[in-house]
Amino acid sequence: MELGATVCLPKNPRCSRCPAGLWCLAYQKGVPEEFPPAKARTTSEKIEVSAAVISRNGKMYIQKRPAGGLMAGLWEFPGGKLEEGESPEAALEREILEELGVRLLIREKLLTLKHSYTRFAVTLHVYRCHIGPGRLRPTCCDAWKWVALEELDTYPFPAANVKILKHLTGQAAKQSCAPRRKKRAPGRTES
Repeated sequence: MELGATVCLPKNPRCSRCPAGLWCLAYQKGVPEEFPPAKARTTSEKIEVSAAVISRNGKMYIQKRPAGGLMAGLWEFPGGKLEEGESPEAALEREILEELGVRLLIREKLLTLKHSYTRFAVTLHVYRCHIGPGRLRPTCCDAWKWVALEELDTYPFPAANVKILKHLTGQAAKQSCAPRRKKRAPGRTES
């Protein structure tokens, strides 16, 4: 290991100082700069995803990813990948209709975040939403629940969804610390 750190350097090998020169195939072939061969860089696939933070009666909808798939058994906010030429909002409406069988009412964009996994880099568009009339019929998950914000941290989520949770809990903390305005008595005006 000492030789690799001080003598057998990738850019400027010091073969004349190497005690293993007699056995070194790279030195014998006259190509020591080619060893060790450079590792091929893996490029991560870039994907765009939309996710919905759906609330109802003070609780949020989460679903459990199917067993055997990518990030199996983790809980997530519903959504999915954007198709070619599709806006994040249109993708989310399509995914929720496909996955949950209901129409989505998008209220506001909460955030856009980036997260890298080993094989792919995700740009995640997150929206605060409500669902339209109808009954939920989740088809792409192993389980689903309505959960209060303060209980969400008891469920295991993929790393990108953890960033959404941190954003949501940070927003809730800011709202609870906001100063309250005094109510004026009816009919009184300030002079």
